[in-house]
Amino acid sequence: MLLRDTKDGTSREQVLLASNSYLDLANVPELKQAMANAVLEWGTGSGGARLTTGYMANVGTISALCGKGDYVFSDELNHASIIDGIRLSRSKCLVYKHNDMADLERAILEAKDAVAKSGAEFRGMVVTDAVFSMDGDLANLPELLRIAHGHDCLLMIDEAHATGVIGKTGRGLAEHYGCEHADVTVGTLSKAVAAEGGLVVVWKKNPVFSKPAAQFLKSLKEELEKSQNN
Repeated sequence: MLLRDTKDGTSREQVLLASNSYLDLANVPELKQAMANAVLEWGTGSGGARLTTGYMANVGTISALCGKGDYVFSDELNHASIIDGIRLSRSKCLVYKHNDMADLERAILEAKDAVAKSGAEFRGMVVTDAVFSMDGDLANLPELLRIAHGHDCLLMIDEAHATGVIGKTGRGLAEHYGCEHADVTVGTLSKAVAAEGGLVVVWKKNPVFSKPAAQFLKSLKEELEKSQNN
C-alpha cells in the first residue's frame, strides 16, 4: 500500500501485514465507485445502530441456538465473539485443547455421561473457527463432522478468515477438504469480501435443540431462500 510521510509529504510503497482485506478487493476501482454511488443515493448511515458484523453474527447465532442446560464445546483458541456468544447463551461451556479431536471427544463423552445420570436430555453444539486468526492454522472439519454428528451434536464453524482464501475457489473449509459443510456456518463480509456485515448459513436441521431454536433455523432458511430467489 502507499503511505504518505506527514512531515515531508513524500509517499512510498509499504507491505501491509495487519489487514484482513486478503484479496485487496477494498481497492478495486469498480467496487470503490459502486460504494460511492451507494452513498450518494442512500446516504452515509442507516439512521440507527445496526450491529451487522461477523462478531454479532456469532454472538446472535450461539445465543439463539443454545440455552440453559445445553452444552457448547469450544476450541480453546476460538475468537472472542464465539466466547461472548456462549456466555450470553448461558449454556454450559466445555473448552477442549486446540484442534485436539481426542480431547473434544473426551469432553463430549463426559458431558453425555453427566446428563445421562441426571435423567435430562443431552443437547450439544461444537463451535470452532475455520481459520484461527492468530495462528493461521485450520480446523479439522472432517473429524469435527464425524465426532459432532456421531454424538448427536450440531457443528458450527466461523469462516471469517477462510472466505475468499481457503479452498480452490475460496469457498472455505468444506471445499478445501472436499467434505460436507458444517450444520451452521457463520461468516463476515468485512474481510476478504471488502464490504460490511455478517452472515449465517444453515445447511441442514438437527433435532437436538429446542422447538424455538428449530423455528429459528426454519425461518432463517426461508429468508435465505427468498434472497436467492430475488
